Amino acid sequence: MNERFALKNREISKARMETIGRHRQMSCKTYELKLDKSHLSNGDLNALYRLFLEAKWFYNAMLASPGGPFAFDYKQKNVVVLNKQREPEVRRIRVLSSQMRQSIIDRAKQAIRGLAVKKKGRRGGP
Repeated sequence: MNERFALKNREISKARMETIGRHRQMSCKTYELKLDKSHLSNGDLNALYRLFLEAKWFYNAMLASPGGPFAFDYKQKNVVVLNKQREPEVRRIRVLSSQMRQSIIDRAKQAIRGLAVKKKGRRGGP
């Protein structure tokens, strides 16, 4: 019985080492783009506008939640937004992907942590 577990553990260890080796060869890349508005179709412009609008809704709903970004669930498809009459209204997130929502939450957490460091009297930033 112990031999079976030892064999299984060796296989798991071997697979993990292969994965680590494969990940060492990968390089993480980030691209920053500038878009020329004159070369975009109306559909693309509307999609980008909607993307930024939904990101703003999501960010504001996250900040207004009781736990802030630390207790906010990125899987939410509906957010409460104040309309022009300052009345709460539920709106659906359609364009903003889960990865983008996670990124918004992570950036807010980092901003709060950075402000907390400055509040303690230490210098924030790198």
